[in-house]
Amino acid sequence: MIRTISGYVSVKAMARIEDANTDIGRLELETRRRRIAQSRQGQLIRATDEMIAELEELNVRGTDRVPAVLRRHAEAVLSALPPTAEPLEARYRVDAMMEVLYRAQELLFQQRPSRSLPLDSREPIPA
Repeated sequence: MIRTISGYVSVKAMARIEDANTDIGRLELETRRRRIAQSRQGQLIRATDEMIAELEELNVRGTDRVPAVLRRHAEAVLSALPPTAEPLEARYRVDAMMEVLYRAQELLFQQRPSRSLPLDSREPIPA
């Protein structure tokens, strides 16, 4: 038995406390990892949004070819995506690159964890 301020704590109680602390530590680590993954996913979505906007601008101006710097940026983003059955590769033509980036976004949104509905019906549903 271990002496505490309020008295004695049994060995079994100490073991339960240690188990609880281990569980808390594991859950904190999982939460940190999930937040990092969600942040990375959000960054990838924003990057594809920005590239699509640039491609739309090029399309409006009548440009048919994707500039090398934009193609390299797309390659970096596409390589950061989890592997898929269909390989996503950067393209040289604006319309083809837009299709690839839209598909990449679709995959990113499919991988997002679903949000549960709020318990209180008066609470707004997050977008």
